[in-house]
Amino acid sequence: MAGNPQFDLINSGSRPKLQKGQMTIIYKCLERKGRLALTDLVSLCDVPEYRETFRNPNTDITDSVLYHLKRMQEATAGRIKNAQRPVVRKV
Repeated sequence: MAGNPQFDLINSGSRPKLQKGQMTIIYKCLERKGRLALTDLVSLCDVPEYRETFRNPNTDITDSVLYHLKRMQEATAGRIKNAQRPVVRKV
């Protein structure tokens, strides 16, 4: 991971269909706070509701957040690729 990239919602206020759990927590953090640096987003997401969803308790939360951000950037947040528009952008 190079630096501390920032992320922002593309169209705040029009919440797309997202998988419940980790992805929704990430989206809600961005929705509430606006543009966030990755480290700040990870800190906000580091709540019991997020960690309880890990199959492996040793999972790195930063890797998990980056995984979901990538899916939201690539419009693969739903079950069908490109079925919805990207909802997050790296700024």
